[in-house]
Amino acid sequence: MATGTIALALAATTAAAAAGSAVMQNQANKKVANAQKKNTLVQMKQLSEQAELERLKAQRIAGQLRGRIRASAAESGVGIDPTGSLFNQANQDQIFNTGVINQNLQSLTDRARSGYAVNAAELESRFQSPLFAGIQGGISGYTSGLSIGQGVNK
Repeated sequence: MATGTIALALAATTAAAAAGSAVMQNQANKKVANAQKKNTLVQMKQLSEQAELERLKAQRIAGQLRGRIRASAAESGVGIDPTGSLFNQANQDQIFNTGVINQNLQSLTDRARSGYAVNAAELESRFQSPLFAGIQGGISGYTSGLSIGQGVNK
């Protein structure tokens, strides 16, 4: 009878410990997942703000170039019409540069999202069912208890 009592006691203790451990691990995983999500959102916001600054910079550079073209045309006594192609080129350059900035932002944002998705999937794979952890712990504790009980009875 002592063997059965030892086995059941160890089974209950081990099951409770395993279930408790699974709950604590799941809570820790949730905290890490939330922190990673916040980090990714902050990173994406920073990327967006950086891209907006780059767009403004490109816009200002194009405006300065157009101003130089106007000043140069005024000094030479030539009307704006002969420099129209230079204005068009400045506009095209600004459009191209803005497109590059937008594409870079998209690539960096996609990379941040992808990294978050990989980390989230990895964390999700670490989640344990407290019920199954308890059952496994209980079985392990029961078999250990039987072994100990048999050793005591000999």
